[in-house]
Amino acid sequence: MSHHAGQPTETYQWGRDSVIDKIVFRGTGDVAYLHASTLADEEKLDSIKAILREHELSLSPASYQNAPVLRVSGLDNPEQLLKVLSPHYLAGQPHITKAQKPKEGFWEGIKNNTLHASGVVYLLGDAVSIFSGLWGGQQAAQIATGSAFALGDIGLMAFGKPSEERLFKQLMQDLKQELKQKGVEIPSASALNTEALTQRGGFLESIHEFMCKNANKIKIMAEVVGGVFTFITGISKDKHGEQNPGKIRAGIMLMVGWAASLLIQEKKIDRDGEAFKQANPLERFVMEVQNKPLSIAATSSVVNNAFTIAGAMEKKKQHQHDGKSHTGYNLDIAYSLIFLAGNGLYAASRKTPGARHHQDNALINDMYGIVMEGLAGKPRDKIETAIETVADYLSKRPEVKETKAQIIERLHQELESHQQNPWNGRHYTPPLVGAERGI
Repeated sequence: MSHHAGQPTETYQWGRDSVIDKIVFRGTGDVAYLHASTLADEEKLDSIKAILREHELSLSPASYQNAPVLRVSGLDNPEQLLKVLSPHYLAGQPHITKAQKPKEGFWEGIKNNTLHASGVVYLLGDAVSIFSGLWGGQQAAQIATGSAFALGDIGLMAFGKPSEERLFKQLMQDLKQELKQKGVEIPSASALNTEALTQRGGFLESIHEFMCKNANKIKIMAEVVGGVFTFITGISKDKHGEQNPGKIRAGIMLMVGWAASLLIQEKKIDRDGEAFKQANPLERFVMEVQNKPLSIAATSSVVNNAFTIAGAMEKKKQHQHDGKSHTGYNLDIAYSLIFLAGNGLYAASRKTPGARHHQDNALINDMYGIVMEGLAGKPRDKIETAIETVADYLSKRPEVKETKAQIIERLHQELESHQQNPWNGRHYTPPLVGAERGI
């Protein structure tokens, strides 16, 4: 399996007289991949794993850069692992190389983080909206509208871009729960259990986890409340003693569209699956809506913007004719145009925060390796049943790009790789060579 350098890495390499000849630390150094030299027999590998388990580290045989390795997670820093393995398994001074995370281009960054970007754009529109209320003669409902929108948009901006490590941890926890519900037993010492149980701890961290998981729900509820205030703004008389029919219609659209997005469950489309291929146009439309429920909210907001702009232009024209001030209506047009840009970004977003266009292949490889480590010791028929369960669940998760068929293929590849990994111990099956492979 190929490795994608989605995170910075620090690689330590030793000479041939070292039992461990290579360690790659990923990200902040909390995860490492150990590669054993030809000096490492089964007894030495078992001793290394026993020492690491004594330090309550999570272990799983894995594949990294197409080589069999032992994945170690739960580290405080690289020095912790180096200290544990020295001097018995590390010989001499290592050669150290560092690789930085590739810088993301401006447009690529927006494409991969549309939810976060929409929050930034929306906040700019919120500020203009609040100012419009102040300009319009202290319109409390207009100010409340902008404030309600801002509450949800601050959450999107701050928590709509969770780290891929955080998403990985959440996915492991959810997958473990799914397997438990389906009756698939996972050994207590397996990496899937330890990864799922590992908590970052602390009250503030718990708040952070909650916000990352629910930022979008908070945003949607804030928009519904904002829709109520928009409606109230429309029926309320401004400083000229006039109502705004455009905002009345806009408020209704907001309430209906965003409430629908809240209630529609996100379901990823398997475009290679039979259900999609055999669906009629109406059924495919429903699938597309379920694939991106936020498009309903964004579409209703676009209509809302259109109503607001139309109403503001009509009022502006009247005031120009009567010689009255129309600056407030210019502000209404301005924030509506800003919201149009935010709505475009929001429509392209997933309901699940952090589900990106791009995914870190190193973390995806880790996921498959950890899953298979928890299943490999089972009888073959139970492994196949578990693979079907895992693939069915993961194929529905927006964070995972592969289809069910692709996931099943990956898991079978991982099973073969796992069986041929010397770190696997008693399940180790040496790879076939030469005549044994029919060459």
